[in-house]
Amino acid sequence: MTILRTIFNLLAKPKKDIETKFNTFLKDLIILSYQEEKQCELIGPGNTGTEMIINFGISHQYLDDFLNSKLINMDQKILLDNLAKYFDEMKSIPENLNSAEWKNIRQIVKNILDRLDAKNFEVVLDRSGKFFESKLIRS
Repeated sequence: MTILRTIFNLLAKPKKDIETKFNTFLKDLIILSYQEEKQCELIGPGNTGTEMIINFGISHQYLDDFLNSKLINMDQKILLDNLAKYFDEMKSIPENLNSAEWKNIRQIVKNILDRLDAKNFEVVLDRSGKFFESKLIRS
């Protein structure tokens, strides 16, 4: 099953806990790839950069599960591990989301999304309920 088909199945109805975590992980990656305005809209003002990297780190801990469930392959896992290492080696998280560092992060993440075959998805904010919720949709 391809990543694209897996994502489509996740959007229809997540069947397993690990698939739900993968869906969240994809949302985290997509948000990391967005420009500052969209990132702030989805994460909220404040420590947006820090929150995005923390969200990535939380989901990153499930990479082996994603690999074992065949949601990603070994090459994709290596790319994602390299991104985690990049974040770990940062001396500090740049507060300015328009900085050269964030532009570099966005490009790295866009390349990863391309390798995950997930570039045709976007994250939107659903304001229809009592609480706002981000959702992964096919664009």
